[in-house]
Amino acid sequence: MSDIIRNRNYVGRQGTEEVSFAFEDIAITRTIKKTKGGGPWIFKCEENVTVKTDIKGMGFTSRWLTISPEGAMTISAGYAWDGNSKKLNVFDLFVIGTPDGVIDVRTMKPKTWYASLVHDALYQYFGYHGITRKEMDEVYRILAREARFAPTPIYHAAIRIFGWLFFLGKKKIALSYPGRKLVFFSDFLGRD
Repeated sequence: MSDIIRNRNYVGRQGTEEVSFAFEDIAITRTIKKTKGGGPWIFKCEENVTVKTDIKGMGFTSRWLTISPEGAMTISAGYAWDGNSKKLNVFDLFVIGTPDGVIDVRTMKPKTWYASLVHDALYQYFGYHGITRKEMDEVYRILAREARFAPTPIYHAAIRIFGWLFFLGKKKIALSYPGRKLVFFSDFLGRD
């Protein structure tokens, strides 16, 4: 298999990816280094998935996540993730980790499928799309609540308490605009 991957948002060697961000007077396109995820992956999007949010005014494009200025977030077909939190693969026999809920008969997917999908994609690109961790965690809460997932308050509290661990050691810069705070990795902005 070739080490060159091509699609509409990405042209580069494995381990790098082109991302673009736009908001008011900011427009940034950079090639970023991506680290290989840890898995085990238990879900995969078979088609693009779009959810509407109240996070409006900014545009973001990457290989797996696109955010429109109208607040629509689209995760591309082929995206794989581990559901809620990290999972542990035990001798390829079973997986131990945070439960994803029972099957929702309306979607035929676990109740937190959409919430964990969007949240994982947002966390994967944190520091590049400008959305704060609090806003990303709120998207999870809203989607889990819409799926009528009973322990939503407990899961949301755990995300709020432990989510910062995913970004240890990363230098961040916050930019304030009227009605919007943007958070980026300093190297994405080209600042120290």
